[in-house]
Amino acid sequence: MNEIEVMENGNIKVRVPLMLRVLGNRKRAVVRTEFGDEALAPLTVHVARAFRWRKLIDEGTFGSSKALAAALKLDRRYVDRTLQLTMLAPEIIHAILENTAPESMNLESLRGFLPVLWKEQLKLFKMD
Repeated sequence: MNEIEVMENGNIKVRVPLMLRVLGNRKRAVVRTEFGDEALAPLTVHVARAFRWRKLIDEGTFGSSKALAAALKLDRRYVDRTLQLTMLAPEIIHAILENTAPESMNLESLRGFLPVLWKEQLKLFKMD
């Protein structure tokens, strides 16, 4: 069951319970829906991971992306590029979570150069 909560500062917190299942030969994040289990799109998984990692840094569990990368045994550049997804325009994050993002939007396009301004991000993906 998804939980949506409006925080005191006006931000919205969305919780989506996930399960890991082996589908084919790969582990997939799966969410239970009223129609059965559904594998999540890779973009959704990466955005969720980015916000989880950002929370770990913000709460002080890890002092930096470098410390997080070391603990996860991942390349720091990979962690930094994934954390960059937390800076996406809210409309882009919403489209990813609703699985309505434009086909031109993929993990590589989101991990590359992205404008800082949300309006420019929306123009880049023709969502303005």
